[in-house]
Amino acid sequence: MLNIIIKKITIWNSAKSGAKTRACLLCGAFLIFLASGCSLNMNTTLAANGSCEVALDAKFKPAAAALFKSLNTDAQGTAAVNVLDAEIINKGLLASKGVSAARITNTAPDALSGKVNISKLETFISGGGGAASPVHFESTPLGGRFSLMLNLKTGGDFLSAISPDLADYVSALFAPAATGESLSRAEYLKVVSDAYGKKISDEIAVSNLNLRFRFPAPIKSAKGLKYNGAEAFVDLPLTDVLTLEKELAFEVIW
Repeated sequence: MLNIIIKKITIWNSAKSGAKTRACLLCGAFLIFLASGCSLNMNTTLAANGSCEVALDAKFKPAAAALFKSLNTDAQGTAAVNVLDAEIINKGLLASKGVSAARITNTAPDALSGKVNISKLETFISGGGGAASPVHFESTPLGGRFSLMLNLKTGGDFLSAISPDLADYVSALFAPAATGESLSRAEYLKVVSDAYGKKISDEIAVSNLNLRFRFPAPIKSAKGLKYNGAEAFVDLPLTDVLTLEKELAFEVIW
């Protein structure tokens, strides 16, 4: 696995890797704030036609910021001002299927904020929806249903559908959600600690993912989430998402 890390870092710093590769990797790094120890809040508003807007605020924790900044250097070895460049992230997101707009900005060298518009959620998640998609969205004039199921199989499918480069890069960070390898929370944190140091694993161990969804109409029932009116929300320990030791399943009916 350490060979994968070396390979990815080499790609990152290589002068021969063009702007497209760099954009994919930085886009991947942005989406895997989850695997780097950070504060991440995401608010998703879903429309009846299956489109959605994602508003996010993310901030690296200190050890993770130092790690990613050391990777984000140019061919001469000069470190970038920002841990991740918002402009390059926007270009990477716009290259993904289903994304119609990306307006992410650097609010600080170690922080990002902005909105992403997705024209059709299932297209973005799976490159076309269908039975293999971890997300299903149905809407009629009488109501609708949204479901999300993440396990060791669908996690990797989700990443690969967005970008094969993204899936490879997340695999290099050992996250079972990408590699499909079965690891307990303790095993995963030890692997991260051995590779990147205890500070990184400690940051991941205490991090949470805060998800908020707003649906087209008041919610009738929900599984795996709390809800109030048309809004549903869940706070997840980061290790639950990264290891997928237990399948994460959510359903909302409105």
